[in-house]
Amino acid sequence: MRVLLIAVTLLMFTASCKSKKSKSQEAANEVTEESLTNIPDPKSEGAAWIKDMKKELSDSLFLRLKRTACFGRCPIYTLSIYIDGTVVYEGEKWVEREGNYNSRVNQTVLEQIQNKADSIEFKLLDEVYDNLNVTDLPATITVLKDEEDFKVVVNRYGAPEKLNHFEDFIDKMVKNLDWEKIEEQ
Repeated sequence: MRVLLIAVTLLMFTASCKSKKSKSQEAANEVTEESLTNIPDPKSEGAAWIKDMKKELSDSLFLRLKRTACFGRCPIYTLSIYIDGTVVYEGEKWVEREGNYNSRVNQTVLEQIQNKADSIEFKLLDEVYDNLNVTDLPATITVLKDEEDFKVVVNRYGAPEKLNHFEDFIDKMVKNLDWEKIEEQ
């Protein structure tokens, strides 16, 4: 009798687990399908970044490189280079220099950056490189002024290597400048 009672109990427990498992699988599938329809299109998120970035651009800006946050220790900073050679660096977090700094570059550096941009055909790059299925990546937003307007490229995932190299090139061009800290008032 005891063996029969244990067998019946195990049978009921197994059936209950299967039922719960299939219900939780169905719920997971529903959440997945629902969440897929609620995920913002990366083009629209990138478009929002572009729109926000263009609002704050000055006619005297030559180039801006902005690196955004991730869930980890991704460097967060904005680097702006102006036509007159003024360089402004705003280090937010996970960077060597936190705070605001100024420096200068000469016309040769501006020409080198422009030549590198021309060599990778920066003007012809897509505006947004992203993927809905990849999360927790920072974005790099690069702005370059041409004769007519600003070209803004958002690089979060899947950009061509030439764009990644260009972003790194910009960082290298300013890495060893003499930075002067701007004291907050």
